[in-house]
Amino acid sequence: MRRIILVAVALFAGYASMPAYACDGYHPIPEPEFMEASAVFSGEVINKTERLTFAQAIRKWLGWTPDPSSFDQRVTVRVRHTWKGVTDTMVMVTTPGWDCGFPFEVGGNYLIYSEGPMNDLKTTTSHRTIELA
Repeated sequence: MRRIILVAVALFAGYASMPAYACDGYHPIPEPEFMEASAVFSGEVINKTERLTFAQAIRKWLGWTPDPSSFDQRVTVRVRHTWKGVTDTMVMVTTPGWDCGFPFEVGGNYLIYSEGPMNDLKTTTSHRTIELA
């Protein structure tokens, strides 16, 4: 009985010390995400627009005021350096609304890990996308 309790405590202690991330998919080591990404590049955001779902567009048209943080954001990025996937000098990237959307700002420089086809790249806070200093 003591062995069972000790094993249970040891297993719990191991799991309790692992970091937890709110948006599934974040890895502290970049290699897996680099391999899984469709494109990895750096650049400056030069434009940002809302991308509404159909339901959000109808609600907005009816005069309702939806929460702006719920809108998907589409940014245009002037590419400075590419490591994978991107061959154009300008690309568009979409990030979802709410908590898992990456907070891009116009004029900011970013290292972007994205997925999807080149004409529909997406990134979230679960990817390794970061703002560059």
